[in-house]
Amino acid sequence: MDILYLTLCVVFMLIGVQFTRGKWLRLLAWQSKQDPAARKQAGLIIAPGLIGLGLSMFFFGFFNSHYWANIGNAVFVLSVGYLVAMVILAYIKFGRK
Repeated sequence: MDILYLTLCVVFMLIGVQFTRGKWLRLLAWQSKQDPAARKQAGLIIAPGLIGLGLSMFFFGFFNSHYWANIGNAVFVLSVGYLVAMVILAYIKFGRK
């Protein structure tokens, strides 16, 4: 067990769950005064990527098998790709308005 991976797992999972619950969304909106419903929706869109990053850190930290390391790598790549795609789509969506 690696303490760094455990810490990152807890941090990513905590932030992802808080975004799902609608907490800490001013952090997501950079303290802007936007519609709270829009911020909550943005939090729900970003939360799966953060939870996926936490899950990948769990796989890296707790399992010594190459099988679980490969699953952790796949989940990490998918989560980062998801987050990047959502940020790009958000810029495109808000750029049209």
